[in-house]
Amino acid sequence: MEKTEQQQINDKIGECFEDLSESMEMFAKNRDLMMRLVEFGDTRIDSVENKIDILMRERCVVDKSINDELDSIDETTITPRALIELGFEEVYQGVDYGEPGYMFYSHEIKGVGFYSVDTDDKDFHVRMDNSDYEIRNLRKLRDLILSLNEVN
Repeated sequence: MEKTEQQQINDKIGECFEDLSESMEMFAKNRDLMMRLVEFGDTRIDSVENKIDILMRERCVVDKSINDELDSIDETTITPRALIELGFEEVYQGVDYGEPGYMFYSHEIKGVGFYSVDTDDKDFHVRMDNSDYEIRNLRKLRDLILSLNEVN
């Protein structure tokens, strides 16, 4: 028995609805899978972000303590760089009586001269004029220089 044209159309429409229904089911499954992946990815990203935050906080604490320690050292330790920042000039003492040359730092304020010992000296410090007075604390040296600068 032959199907009528309307029955053939109805069969085709039915097949289309079945295909459409299967596609919608497949889409729903894909959507659910994608949502689970997004949720999983978000939790993994949150977890990684939390770990990064923890590590960065720990690093900040360590960096702060190291910087605090370095700051306290920098405030008291006389270094060539600190002397240059205070206005000292780098001077090269040439070969003298067969002794090798060396670098030192010199500065004069209001007739008062300061000079450092040889930069290779383990006990690097500054002396005032030709006296035996040694300055070993950068803060004290800075205060003395500032005081001399204020003298009229």
